[in-house]
Amino acid sequence: PRRGIYTTQLRNTRDPLFDVFDGADAYLSTPLRNVTTTPTQSLFLINGEWTLARAQELAARVDRTADPTDAARAAVAAAA
Repeated sequence: PRRGIYTTQLRNTRDPLFDVFDGADAYLSTPLRNVTTTPTQSLFLINGEWTLARAQELAARVDRTADPTDAARAAVAAAA
């Protein structure tokens, strides 16, 4: 697997997102890392504020761009 998160990271400030997903230490060279999947990662994605904010942004974008008669929107309404 290839990890592809590119962001500015301060050495003395850890982002909780990177902690959950076993982010590398900013002050160490890490050419190879272990692949991990933990329950904490799943719970963070299901219940985390970051995920909720991204879902709300996506829903707002769909509301702005979707046709109210769209077949997918009708299917979701029928399933509710």
